[in-house]
Amino acid sequence: MHSPTLLIHKEKACRNIDRMMQKVADSKASFRPHFKTHQSHTVGQWFREKGIQKITVSSVDMAIYFAQDGWQDILIAFPVNPMEVSRIMALAEKINLHVILDSMQALYLLQNSLSADVCLTIWLDIDAGYHRTGILWSQTAECLTLILAIRQNPHLKFGGILTHAGDTYHGKNPQEILVIFNDTMERMHTLKKTLESELSGSVPISIGDTPGCTLAPSLAGANEVRAGNFVYNDLKQVSVGVCTIADTATAMACSVVGIYPHRNELIIHGGAVHFSKDFYSENGQSIYGKVLQASIQNSEWEQTIPDTWISSLSQEHGTIKTTPDFLSQTRLGDVLLIAPVHSCLTVSAMKDHHQIMEGSRS
Repeated sequence: MHSPTLLIHKEKACRNIDRMMQKVADSKASFRPHFKTHQSHTVGQWFREKGIQKITVSSVDMAIYFAQDGWQDILIAFPVNPMEVSRIMALAEKINLHVILDSMQALYLLQNSLSADVCLTIWLDIDAGYHRTGILWSQTAECLTLILAIRQNPHLKFGGILTHAGDTYHGKNPQEILVIFNDTMERMHTLKKTLESELSGSVPISIGDTPGCTLAPSLAGANEVRAGNFVYNDLKQVSVGVCTIADTATAMACSVVGIYPHRNELIIHGGAVHFSKDFYSENGQSIYGKVLQASIQNSEWEQTIPDTWISSLSQEHGTIKTTPDFLSQTRLGDVLLIAPVHSCLTVSAMKDHHQIMEGSRS
């Protein structure tokens, strides 16, 4: 290992998968996990071996990548990009493809490119409070107009209403997260009931966010669940009480390249190009990662080292603030295992430089 490497702990990841699958099954919902977190054929196979047959991705490129591995039912949970309509149609000729949209203009783009060989499933992207994309949940008339237009085209199928409660990531603790999640579910059900009173047939609800889906006692009321980050979890999830360090399934292995006792700092080879620059605040400090109580030889991390964190990142460098005690135990060239703040972005940066670790416990 000569450069920063992402370690993926298979046992922990599979345990996380089993836990979420059981909750979805108990809630009588269908599971369409989001694969943007791991972006891996290998990890995708772990899901497939557990019976998962349909997935979510965040880009056309990712959809093509997983279609090449045999996945036949894929939802692209990103607004239709006019520059990619031809690629969407080409993929829809090969697999059962689902897309999301939130405007008549986007629907026209798709309709104008349809061929006799294509059948697309369309989900309405609903803004239930996150305010990123989507039709505002209270705009029933706009939703109804789009659904009726979709139903008039024999090459299009209406899938249902879909939302991402990304604002749960703004919650500071489990209680705040659950308030946001429950508000989202209530708004989606209000829209569902209103639409169903105007339409013949049911209007399925698709939800997806790891904080809410993990903490909610039940996911009953959702027809489909699309959570993704749960497979690995990360420090952000730990920081707000969604999980513990023992539930995180990724770590960055980075070597120490500088030791500075006069300022209680270490420098590692591991920067923004490896971790991303996502951070969270803790006791007034910006946290870009935390050093784990583990090593390459013993990768069963359960805790972090106290008062030892990445305080800043440049392109290739990471600065670790630590204690004199830990500093005195560290040597140039030591490899530290570091929990990333945001596993999705770290994996995206490091997917060509990773190592699967099987784990040592049953």
